[in-house]
Amino acid sequence: MHKGSSVLAIDHLLHGYDKGHRLLAASIELPKSVSELLLTRSDAAVSGFNSSNPPYLSGYPLPEIAAYAFSRTWPAVGMPRPGCVWTHTLIIPYAYLALVENLEELTQLFSEPTNESPLDFYREKITAPVFSTSLKNDIAPPTDALERLLYKFYGEPSQEIDLTWTGYAENLLFKVWSQQWPKLRRSLSFRTWGDLHKEDHFDIAFSRKGRDSLLDNDFLPEWVIKASIDASESTGTGLREFLWTHGIECETNRYAFKQLVEAWTFINHYSSMGSEESLLYFLNWNDCPRSLILPLINIAVNELGMGLSPIKGKISVLKKCSTFCPCLGVQRDN
Repeated sequence: MHKGSSVLAIDHLLHGYDKGHRLLAASIELPKSVSELLLTRSDAAVSGFNSSNPPYLSGYPLPEIAAYAFSRTWPAVGMPRPGCVWTHTLIIPYAYLALVENLEELTQLFSEPTNESPLDFYREKITAPVFSTSLKNDIAPPTDALERLLYKFYGEPSQEIDLTWTGYAENLLFKVWSQQWPKLRRSLSFRTWGDLHKEDHFDIAFSRKGRDSLLDNDFLPEWVIKASIDASESTGTGLREFLWTHGIECETNRYAFKQLVEAWTFINHYSSMGSEESLLYFLNWNDCPRSLILPLINIAVNELGMGLSPIKGKISVLKKCSTFCPCLGVQRDN
């Protein structure tokens, strides 16, 4: 896993009120379609947004420019029109998202303007050291809330999650986001406060009247508990390194998370829970990373004493191997 980079140079933009909501300053000129998306997403998440409402975060991919938009929105107090906002958006190259272990540290780059603020700061790239100290968040999420979010997000990977806002929403979001491997990080879309409308689509949203609850009493499977323990640590456990090593090969991203956690658990505890059925379950996984196949075969043959016949039936999977498999007589495709 990559460690925090010593220096980042990041483009950014400021949107706010000037005879309507518009772009006020930027360090980069963007394609029209990207600029239009940023203009829409930077406007107030609710009508009548004011100082009694919390500032909030938004994040979403910009595949057209291979970058990620990460923003903070504040109420713009003192403007002639009620409900005005300031939104500072960082345009983070996809590669940079892999350089920061705790993504909450990126919030140190946001700068809230005032009515009298000069805009020159927003017209130059941000060049800043990242990051010498770890942030301390005073509003830590309860363990059960983190577990429920992981269960909902990865247990139902095709669903958009709409949760009722809570004071620890941002901290909860960062624990889930920071755990993700780079390709999964840059695909996530989220907003930490507001109202959701039909045209709003976020993978994770915290809204004033959320549809989903973190208070369900459903049984939580073991993979959720393992993932929660890892996500609770700022730099993760051995699971996070495993996810980052093998997740890079997965095409299904969010769908692959649960399978990877289960595979990590199996590889580390096969002596107590292993069986041919469990191992073949992973070899049958269509998105099984090539980097995992040989370790699984090694467990099957050398640790569990399985015969080769059940494994040879998985030739379509084994041909994904990045190395020659002499014991099976299977040559990788070129």
